[in-house]
Amino acid sequence: MSLKLSIYLDGISDMFMKRGQTDLIHELTLGTEAYNGKVGRWWKQLSNNRPHAYAYSNIANDIHSFLQNNPKLVIDYACGSGNLLVPLLNRFPECRFTGIDGSAFMLELAKKRLKRLGTNSSQWVELIRTELPDFTLPQGKADVIVFCFPQILWGSTDQQRYYENGYRNEEDAAVAQFLAASRNPNVEDITVADDVQMWLDSLLRGKVVSRNLHGLLKKGGICIRVEYAKTERAKLAELEQYRLAFEEGSLETSMNGRKAEKLFNFISSTYFRSKVMEDVYHQTRDGTDRKGGYSITLLETM
Repeated sequence: MSLKLSIYLDGISDMFMKRGQTDLIHELTLGTEAYNGKVGRWWKQLSNNRPHAYAYSNIANDIHSFLQNNPKLVIDYACGSGNLLVPLLNRFPECRFTGIDGSAFMLELAKKRLKRLGTNSSQWVELIRTELPDFTLPQGKADVIVFCFPQILWGSTDQQRYYENGYRNEEDAAVAQFLAASRNPNVEDITVADDVQMWLDSLLRGKVVSRNLHGLLKKGGICIRVEYAKTERAKLAELEQYRLAFEEGSLETSMNGRKAEKLFNFISSTYFRSKVMEDVYHQTRDGTDRKGGYSITLLETM
């Protein structure tokens, strides 16, 4: 199972409906606004524990070790409360940062976190509130973009924005349909619902977000995706690797005679065991989601 797909509203709603968590379903239907209320408070509490602090520090170290030259501009896409911004700022003190998020509550927490650094962080960090994905943001400016533990929700007013930015791309839609309808041979399929439409929507929405990430980067820029994972990428079933590559825009293989739009070249993926995986369990209440960790995937723009 590609865990990133569980962050989208259809999949989450199915999971919570099965478990009778109707209050949270209502919150999630609010889209980004959910993070100004109960969901935001839930994430604030969850993301400030010791496993998360260690994970964010480790992620920042990994990014620092990979980037041989100091980037001029790093974008933290869906930055939330700034958990990763602060350790990145400490490791790249001469770099400019932009944190982008749709939640006023999350960004206010990020401002407070940055102020505690004891430096004039406003010189180096700009925080922008906007609904994501946002294709009106300045294009081709960033050297690096980081997308860490993404939680982008699909609200009732989002459809037009997605449709205008590739959701109905003919080739992508054909490939996504094939991938959504496929099943892993000899592997138990543990999707949250045996629902082709859910997988199709998740794949296409994820691809639109990847298109937004790509557009914000300079040519040759680096996209760093940090996502929950049960195992390392190479050990995933072949179908799951294809779904993952499609969503992030790095799929090279033709599917059923069709080829998806390629946005990035895949560089590497590193897996770390971590208790942050329990973030997924808190949403699904599925015991199989308690073990795992996260993967840091490096991609380069075409």
